Amino acid sequence: MSHLVLDTDSPYRSLEPNKALLQAVKEERLDILINLVERGVDTGTQDEKGRTPLFYAAGAERVEIASRLLQKGASPNAQDDEGQTAVSRASSEENVDVMSLLLASVAEVDLADAEGWTPLMTASEQGHDEVVALLLEHGADPNARDHNEFTAIMLAAIDGHADIVARLLDAGADPNAQNETENLKAISWAAQHGNADVIKLLLERRPQRG
Repeated sequence: MSHLVLDTDSPYRSLEPNKALLQAVKEERLDILINLVERGVDTGTQDEKGRTPLFYAAGAERVEIASRLLQKGASPNAQDDEGQTAVSRASSEENVDVMSLLLASVAEVDLADAEGWTPLMTASEQGHDEVVALLLEHGADPNARDHNEFTAIMLAAIDGHADIVARLLDAGADPNAQNETENLKAISWAAQHGNADVIKLLLERRPQRG
């Protein structure tokens, strides 16, 4: 199957099927997507960056398209050249509806990228509280570490996201975890970046001695 027969005036007509599928997702053309997948185009096709149609649907909050791709066998765990998945992308873009859809399928919640970052780390660093809550609800590890031994609570502390620090603590995040290079805890990172609300919270939540 080198090319598909679409309407003669369709700009997709001259594209190879796999490229047409990726373009249909980017342009939110559900009609074209249905045409292509019903004709057997691989939903796991990847572009030059290793990104799949589902990856792009997750990044652009294309819920209906993402649902159709999952129904047709698209893997939510496919990784691009940087190790990112559709869940990673939805986390970064704060696309909660697509995230919910992915996590209700067979998506791996803690699949890390090339830097060792999990979707929870991304959401914590960027201050996406609703995404953090959803990931934790689906079993995300609050103490997972990247290649430099950073954890989600450290990343949230650095950027001053006190609400997320509190949510991570409630989920069992270790406030005493230290990263590899500087050997600093979350409270030290918060102090370095002048995040008083986070410091206050961590002091209040510090385990009492005796």
